[in-house]
Amino acid sequence: MEESNLLRVNLDCKMKIFEYLGYRDLISIAETCKQLHAVASDVFKRKFGKGKLALCPEHLDESSRPWIKSFEDEAPNMRPDTRLVILKLLRHFGHLVSHIFLNYEKHIAILPYSFRHHLEDYVAKYCSKTLSNLTLIVRPKVLFDDNAVPFTNVKSLEMCESSSLSIAKVPFTECFPNLHSLTWNAGSYNGLKARSIKVGFPSVKHMIVSKGRCNEDCNSCASIIKLWELNPQLIELELHHDPDKCRIKLFPCIRDFLPNLQIFKVAVYEWPISGETIHFDSVVEFKLHLFRYCVIIPFTFARLKSFCVTYYTKEAQSNVSDFIAKNEHLKTLHVYYTKDSSRLTEMVSVLSIRIEELTITDYVMLRSEVVLRLLTEIRSLKKLVLVARRYNPSSFNSQVRAKIVNEEKCGELFYVTLHPWNR
Repeated sequence: MEESNLLRVNLDCKMKIFEYLGYRDLISIAETCKQLHAVASDVFKRKFGKGKLALCPEHLDESSRPWIKSFEDEAPNMRPDTRLVILKLLRHFGHLVSHIFLNYEKHIAILPYSFRHHLEDYVAKYCSKTLSNLTLIVRPKVLFDDNAVPFTNVKSLEMCESSSLSIAKVPFTECFPNLHSLTWNAGSYNGLKARSIKVGFPSVKHMIVSKGRCNEDCNSCASIIKLWELNPQLIELELHHDPDKCRIKLFPCIRDFLPNLQIFKVAVYEWPISGETIHFDSVVEFKLHLFRYCVIIPFTFARLKSFCVTYYTKEAQSNVSDFIAKNEHLKTLHVYYTKDSSRLTEMVSVLSIRIEELTITDYVMLRSEVVLRLLTEIRSLKKLVLVARRYNPSSFNSQVRAKIVNEEKCGELFYVTLHPWNR
């Protein structure tokens, strides 16, 4: 009987067989010969190319990083658990990975310096030309030294250890020449000084800043302001911030240093926003996340067309109705998780003037009487979209069902579109 040979199997069959393998098995196959390495690479790209690679060595304490526990080690995501597998994966398939999490700062003293050096060297050597997303929860040792390799294709960079900016030996503009989006976790534990930020990111248009607790000197706030001052070209900003716990007021600085801002997102946690009213001339889209307590929205907008508000708790209250009434150019409103339909009925009087598109996202669909009131009393309304996790078409009466023009399910959510004039 002739002995079977995997190399004689046609390409389509080999691809089909390898589709059932995980990335560890594909690494073993890639180490056999050039022909199987090419096939394994094609399968890896198809199965894992769009996923996330978490580089978290085995000594990392998972209890200290909740996101690691939720990071499933299954296609298309990968979380190799040993140093050898990490280095082999980068060597064979690093050029096919699109998103990398680099994390070992919690137990950095346990990891040998030689391994940290090799790990970052492998990331730079095998991933720098094709990587599109990079998350650094780490103090890099080699990535930004004098011989740093530019990550020419990285469009999105997230830094959860902001002192990376201060220890870099080369400008970040050289390391990430085509960077479009920057996420910066500016917790006070980082100790970053504003004077360490010397250059802006000319290509960056989108920035997310997560503001931690302030220390006595508000160093992290000063660093944030410096970033904005050096990047006036930003058109989208997302800010997670406790304004009443901060000695330095950030909102006036946004107005002063970001004249081209068009999309503004704010997440407010425990304390109300108070103080002077800030006016923006260029913002056309505003998103507000409310977590608890009463929040007075201190913003006015000259050109606002779209407003999105999210209530995360039933206790979250704000002057949303007054805010809507003051913004005469507003056409689109999106309300997330109302928790109480009375909030919507309170808005009807101000919505009836000019809102053309209204989207409501909740855990369950609204009652028919609430939907009918929205459709009939908001005279300017052209489109109503209801989004919910649970939906039963029979829960609507005949009047509401007659106005439904589209029903679809996307992921775990149901989308129901209604037109007020539909018969």
